[in-house]
Amino acid sequence: MSESAANPKHLYTADDLHSFSPDRDLGFPGEFPFTRGIQPTMYRGRLWTMRQYAGMGDAEESNRRYKFLLAHGTAGLSVAFDLPTQIGYDSDDPMSLGEVAK
Repeated sequence: MSESAANPKHLYTADDLHSFSPDRDLGFPGEFPFTRGIQPTMYRGRLWTMRQYAGMGDAEESNRRYKFLLAHGTAGLSVAFDLPTQIGYDSDDPMSLGEVAK
């Protein structure tokens, strides 16, 4: 481990950015490398979306729920996947046995 990683500073300043160039490395909002956010106006031009978590149950039940929520004004859905998928396991991982597609 390097000395700087072992003993981090309590405060970093522009003097610590030896090879940093704002023109080259910072970019503009909505442009690569997205250091100032993914939207040019950030959230001044678009309000946050309140999402409804849905997708528990079988495919037919989930589909009914999505349609119900959208018909009643939900602006965004967050889909619930099976637990192994949510935590990054492959469906054929032994830890996923009996849980995939629930």
